[in-house]
Amino acid sequence: MDLPRRRPCAAGQWADEWLAAYVGRAASTQAGVRSVLRAHILPRFADRPLISITRFDVGRMVNEMVASGRSPATAEKALRVLSVVFAGAVDARLVRDNPCRGVRAPRAISRHEPRFLTPGEVENLAACVAAPYDLLVRFAAYTGLRWGGRRRPGGRRRPAARGHRLPIAGAPRDRQGHQDP
Repeated sequence: MDLPRRRPCAAGQWADEWLAAYVGRAASTQAGVRSVLRAHILPRFADRPLISITRFDVGRMVNEMVASGRSPATAEKALRVLSVVFAGAVDARLVRDNPCRGVRAPRAISRHEPRFLTPGEVENLAACVAAPYDLLVRFAAYTGLRWGGRRRPGGRRRPAARGHRLPIAGAPRDRQGHQDP
């Protein structure tokens, strides 16, 4: 790609130009983008030349947002908005690459540690359920079957909360800590 064709400009100046061209979106979307720019992006980058902002700077912004108490979802939203702003700068040939590309937003971490049933607790629970459903409780608990995965004869779902499992202590887990089915 050729060198940028315009004189380098500050990120804040480009954000203003980009926002003026960001039309055809719902008013609430435009307001949300302005809010993210004003609250999270411009305080950090407004006076910096676009070409001076690196992937390292973007990654540090995202990590510092989470470290300061912002939610991972907020950091991800700021990353998405900054990425779109830089995509426009790439199209306008103000920068060669989008420094947001390759930066990953942190994932939300569950605030609640899951409680796993011991085999004795599973047996106590199964004893409280009438036959033949006690077998279903044991089967679901020991295999990690999701509640939403239970089916009635004929393929209809049984009424239950979706996505819930009976976690068992010692059951196999994948890297994210989920039970293997």
